[in-house]
Amino acid sequence: MYNFVRFVDWPDDGTLAPDSLLVIGILGQDRCGDAFDPVEGTLVKAKSKRLHIRRLGRYKDGLNLKACHVLFIGADERPNTRRILQEMGEAPVLTVGEVGGFLELGGAVNLVTVDEKIRWEIHQGHAEDAGLGLSSQLFRTAVRVVGTGGKTVDKQTR
Repeated sequence: MYNFVRFVDWPDDGTLAPDSLLVIGILGQDRCGDAFDPVEGTLVKAKSKRLHIRRLGRYKDGLNLKACHVLFIGADERPNTRRILQEMGEAPVLTVGEVGGFLELGGAVNLVTVDEKIRWEIHQGHAEDAGLGLSSQLFRTAVRVVGTGGKTVDKQTR
């Protein structure tokens, strides 16, 4: 997820966290443990924003999910995924999941395991609806891309 922030452009409309922060929210069980500790506070996005990891815990009403730039929805939140994504609407947040059908539920990026490596699928239309600009590099390295019209392009893994 840390590398995704390098390849996504967010609208500059003042609706997200303060200009100095780029927030990755983790919703559900944090299976990453302290893996994010070394990148906390790192300068990203042309060195104009500091990375901040916000561990949100389990989904519940009242969480301000739209205050994140990236929202990772853990597999344990599968029963709430549709509701979470509907709540996000067209907020300028990159939604990332790790369950089958995540793109079809409204998510933008789904992490999948291919040949024991973490790869991703992208729904271009959902990212565009959120006002996000995705680098062509993300599309080139994705294992599956769902275009704006819902057409799926399966890709060969490298």
